[in-house]
Amino acid sequence: MKVIPYQKLLDERLESFQKVLDSQAASLTAERKKLQAMEAKLERLKTTLEASQTKLEAEMKKFNEKLKIEQSYEYRLETLNQWITNSDPVKMGQIIANSKIPLEVLVDALMRLPPKTVGTLLQSIAQTNPSLAASIIYSLAEGKK
Repeated sequence: MKVIPYQKLLDERLESFQKVLDSQAASLTAERKKLQAMEAKLERLKTTLEASQTKLEAEMKKFNEKLKIEQSYEYRLETLNQWITNSDPVKMGQIIANSKIPLEVLVDALMRLPPKTVGTLLQSIAQTNPSLAASIIYSLAEGKK
């Protein structure tokens, strides 16, 4: 049996522990670098996400504004249609013929009315303003394509 000196034994054990500690320290350093890289990537993703969110919010705001305008336009068309259907189409035709209602609005409104009412309105408009009646008929024909 061979006797190993006590100091040598201690040195070997310390060296062994030191290797384990160095290995663990290197592993922790590598893990820290990975975590730092992941943190940087997450920060970039956060910045991209914030920019996307800002863009989405701006687009939502635009959409809601357009929707509000469209709903207002639809409400005005419905109101105009109610006025026309609840009054004398001949008299309304005379009023429309002399009004400054845009052609597009007239056409949009007339496309929602019953054909008989539209026909009566157009006859009345034609008596007062034949060119407006012709423009409306042309636009109605274009809209039905």
